[in-house]
Amino acid sequence: MISVCLIILPAPHLKEPKRNAPLGVLYLAAALRESIAGVSITDLRGVSENDWLKLIPDALSYGISATSVEYPLATKLASMLQRRRKVPVVLGGVHATVTKSANGFSSVVKGEAEITAFKIFGDAIWGTLEKEYLGELPDIDKLPMPARDMLHFDAWANKEIVRGHLGTSVLGSRGCPYRCDYCSEPKIFGRKVRFRTPELVAGEIAYLKCRYGITGFRFHDDLLTLKQSWLEKL
Repeated sequence: MISVCLIILPAPHLKEPKRNAPLGVLYLAAALRESIAGVSITDLRGVSENDWLKLIPDALSYGISATSVEYPLATKLASMLQRRRKVPVVLGGVHATVTKSANGFSSVVKGEAEITAFKIFGDAIWGTLEKEYLGELPDIDKLPMPARDMLHFDAWANKEIVRGHLGTSVLGSRGCPYRCDYCSEPKIFGRKVRFRTPELVAGEIAYLKCRYGITGFRFHDDLLTLKQSWLEKL
């Protein structure tokens, strides 16, 4: 039996929904499977609503990450899952972090969830789920590499991500020191910027190139060029 199924929502508002590799979900899945057996990911990008439940397996709990644009889809999917079988559905991501609007979910997670994921989904499975969890900031050097092996190859590596190359997304840092009014990042990561060591980033790039033949890499950092000495070393 699958213990935790993490769901990547459709993105009909995007012209190329698979141009953004789902690093957030892949990092969370990698952290979860170190402590919980039976973790899976279902990717609904490009899937018709009529086929959602056909692709989503039965599980003891579900996790959905959503931006505010995706939130209506998240609530619709949570309702569908609850009608099929009464199981906990946890909402995380940008919308859960920056707003108080999370009706229809068993629980919400605010902030980064890699450290608290084991407790959250352990509580969900054992029926002791709290209404809200506050994520902790992880040491990103200690996080396992994103669980890319849990998705079909073209879900995280394709020629949409970096034009003219077989490309994928990587992350060198999290956070931004600025406080732009239009941006949600300070509320998610705070204003502290955490960098992975250049050696780890270069090692991940080398692994992806050698293992999968990937030649294009798109950084998902908020501000990759913030620290010149780090960038030069990379």
